Amino acid sequence: MIVKIFKTNQIIANIFVVLLSVLMFVPGYFNTIDITTNHHSLVNFSLQNRFVNVLFTSFLVGFQAVFLNFVINEEKLIKGNTHLVGLFYVLLNGSVSALFSINVVLIANTFIITILWIFFKLYALNNAKSLLFNIGLLLGCSVLIYAPLLCLFPLIWIVLSYVRSPNLRDFFISLFGFLLPFIYLIAYLYLTNTLFNSNYVDWIYYPQLFSVKIINESFLYFLGILMLFVMISFFYLFGQIGRDVIKDRKLFIVISLLSLFFVATLIFNHVDYNSLYILMSIPFSVFLANYFNKLKRAWLAELYFTIILLGMLASYFL
Repeated sequence: MIVKIFKTNQIIANIFVVLLSVLMFVPGYFNTIDITTNHHSLVNFSLQNRFVNVLFTSFLVGFQAVFLNFVINEEKLIKGNTHLVGLFYVLLNGSVSALFSINVVLIANTFIITILWIFFKLYALNNAKSLLFNIGLLLGCSVLIYAPLLCLFPLIWIVLSYVRSPNLRDFFISLFGFLLPFIYLIAYLYLTNTLFNSNYVDWIYYPQLFSVKIINESFLYFLGILMLFVMISFFYLFGQIGRDVIKDRKLFIVISLLSLFFVATLIFNHVDYNSLYILMSIPFSVFLANYFNKLKRAWLAELYFTIILLGMLASYFL
């Protein structure tokens, strides 16, 4: 029944996505686990009040879910303009009690979803200079708050070469946009006489963000079930790509490349699987939504979704 509700193309389903996000984060108000995070980014953000923290996080996840769903539907990557992408994004981000807190990775996800949106707009566009500058600028801002995302910069040039026929100027424009936030930051640090007092080593080689690890025995129940369906969805997607039109094929490959570059962030973040899980919620939501949307038997989709929910409950109570 849940899959059927979010499979609709009605705009009102966006409200259901946000409400679901708020409901999924209700355990965070009563969570006894310390959800504090270690802030080592050059731009710090924290909310000390637990109620405000959890409420703000739930609305942020809901907004990101609606935004990601809009990005996918605008390009008609998933037929029927469903809201399953938003459903799975909320489910993945609201399924782990240790993550019921605002954190820099979750904030960075807003920038990443926007970058993905602009990536899609690059396809067959004649003049993309402003878009390339915006992509570089958004990624530069993301790196300021979460340094391991530096791994994503080569992806800009890979996608640029893959979805359009670039010239040398395009590469320099994206590079300048990426460097601009750092130029402003260096100027600010210099003017405030703190340029040589900042700890750049800890910023680049990022310590583990969360004070609590989510990879424990109870979470493995949910993670095992989730990864099973993600792998099924992933292989189904690549079987589907051969039958898709060229544009859909390229955009799905861009999402797949994004997930591979997310894995590369483990090089710089002390193998922080918590942060990787939050980042991977973006491509995983798309893979799962595409698979569940293509299931012809409605009862089978509801059964699979119930299995995922049971895995999530197992991670809460076992």
